[in-house]
Amino acid sequence: MVETNGVHHLLVTVGEHHKLSGMAPKGIRVVSGGHLDLHGVAGRVTVEEGATARIHGMVTGGLYNMGGDVEVYGMVHDGVHDLGETASRIAPGAVIS
Repeated sequence: MVETNGVHHLLVTVGEHHKLSGMAPKGIRVVSGGHLDLHGVAGRVTVEEGATARIHGMVTGGLYNMGGDVEVYGMVHDGVHDLGETASRIAPGAVIS
C-alpha cells in the first residue's frame, strides 16, 4: 500500500492500493485494479470499472463512478454521479451536496 500526505499539484492516478491523507486539488482518477482510501481533500474523483474507492474525507469537484465499487463516508460537493453499472453506497452521516 502507498500512503501519501502533502499537496499533489497534478492529477493523481491510482493503480494500486493508495491511502491519501493530503490534498489533491486537481483530482484523482482510480483505474481498474486500483483502490483509493481518501482521508484528505480532493477535487474531482473518477472511479473506473474494476476499481474501488472509500471516501472518508472530502471531494470538492464531484464523484464520478464509472462502474467501480464506491463507498462514501465523508463529504462530496457537486454530487455523486453513477455513470456505470454499479451504484455508489452512501453511509448514514455522509454529506452529499
